[in-house]
Amino acid sequence: MVHLQTAVILLVSISGAWCLCPDEETDLLEWSDESTWKNNKYPDSETDLVIERKILLNFPEVSVRSITVQNGGHLVWDPDVKTHLRTRYILIRDGGRVDIGSEECPYDGEATITLIGRRGDYSITNFDEKFIGVDAGGTLEYTA
Repeated sequence: MVHLQTAVILLVSISGAWCLCPDEETDLLEWSDESTWKNNKYPDSETDLVIERKILLNFPEVSVRSITVQNGGHLVWDPDVKTHLRTRYILIRDGGRVDIGSEECPYDGEATITLIGRRGDYSITNFDEKFIGVDAGGTLEYTA
């Protein structure tokens, strides 16, 4: 009987180690840290942001012209921060990934994405205007 209990406890410990929530990854850079950004300057509403690193979106108000996540870039929403993101579009492609929760860790935070801009200001091949789009090689996971 003692051996069975020990085996069950060991099994739970092993399976628990495999379930890391996206926002708990240790190599995420924080959006809120100025050193994450070029010249230690936060991206602003005139920035066409290309994300090619792993970034935790832990900032309450974000406004950028556009976001492209690619080449191993990873944008993860922090469930502990109420975030409002304003952008024309989010394009995820070529090895890029966006996670708002996961199957193992459903997102229980508050996130708002407002797509901005005027009709006819721009057009992105295969997507047009105002979109959250996943192109070849991209991954979007939203689980609440």
